Amino acid sequence: MIPVLAGGLVVGALLPRVPKLFEKSETTGDYSLYLEGHRTQVVLYGTSACSFCRMARSFLRERNVAFVDLDVQGSEQAAREHARLGGEGVPLVLIGNRMIKGFHPDKYSDAILDLRRR
Repeated sequence: MIPVLAGGLVVGALLPRVPKLFEKSETTGDYSLYLEGHRTQVVLYGTSACSFCRMARSFLRERNVAFVDLDVQGSEQAAREHARLGGEGVPLVLIGNRMIKGFHPDKYSDAILDLRRR
């Protein structure tokens, strides 16, 4: 009885997360509207409480990447932009023509290198 219950709990906990496994974390497109008015080509949408947002900020700072840090909980405009981008979570990072959902240092590095080559 206990193994069946434990198995049911595991399946119940993991099943809702399966669609996220197939979701693309990076999209290429024209994000100039969201970069407009900023003196950088990197924008981070996040919150102050998000540990992955803190890691993303640290990652960018350690590499001397200038970025705009927008708090989706503290700014209605940032929240609207985040929603228009399809943001369901944070961090959501725009680096040039790439939108990266979540904390993905390898994808950040690739996008930063691509941006610096232009």
